[in-house]
Amino acid sequence: MELPKAYMNEIRKITGYWGTYFPSNRLMPGMVGRVKDGLFENDRMLSESPGFDPALHGVGEPEPSRNLVQVWQSENVSAITVRADANVPGVPASGAIKFGFSKANNAVMICRALRGQGFQHLGQVKTLLHDLLEAGRWDTDLCLITEVRLVEAAWICFATSSDQEAVVSASGSVGLGLGPIDALKDLAAKGELSTSWNSSKSAGYKTELTEGGTPLFLAIRFKRSIPFVGAYDLQFLKGDSRLFEEPEFGEAENALRAP
Repeated sequence: MELPKAYMNEIRKITGYWGTYFPSNRLMPGMVGRVKDGLFENDRMLSESPGFDPALHGVGEPEPSRNLVQVWQSENVSAITVRADANVPGVPASGAIKFGFSKANNAVMICRALRGQGFQHLGQVKTLLHDLLEAGRWDTDLCLITEVRLVEAAWICFATSSDQEAVVSASGSVGLGLGPIDALKDLAAKGELSTSWNSSKSAGYKTELTEGGTPLFLAIRFKRSIPFVGAYDLQFLKGDSRLFEEPEFGEAENALRAP
């Protein structure tokens, strides 16, 4: 399975959002584009469309930042605390968590200060898309990014084959009594992390995002087929969410291959 397709599908599975690929790409609500080779290819901004009204169709400010850490991992991923000095009572363990990937195409995503940003009035935006479609100014293969999840920092590991190990380490220490995931959240909240691979097969894929990164997003487009609905019925059905669907990213036959 090609890397982009496998990555986007697995991130969707564990988080409910599409994984931005490449994860370092910066996305924002209001981007209009197409699915090309399984990926989102930006074409323009919705704000460039006729009839766009910032008050009705504008994007809201990002949610307030909270220094919380969220961790997602695939079902077949294990986690243990390593380099723990258990022989010295009262001394915290050094900061390292080892993830074991028993299967290929499994992921771990760690996000600090994750917050959302999207349209203030999505229903009004859908009505605008109907107007543009009726006016011949919108193609049904176009998709619109409706929401992104921003981070203060993120660390992502993705196994490209089975039996791989990734180590997430930090300069801080792990409090005694914490399980691996709670320890990881503690480390990510307090300081910077670094990731490395331990595998005789391949190096896997990993990346680290900085402030303002958008590793997760949602998008909509008109459904490929709308039963019992013709072009003349669009006026009647404006705002009907049943006319829209999530594009299937990562599903193209000619998706990019892993580097």
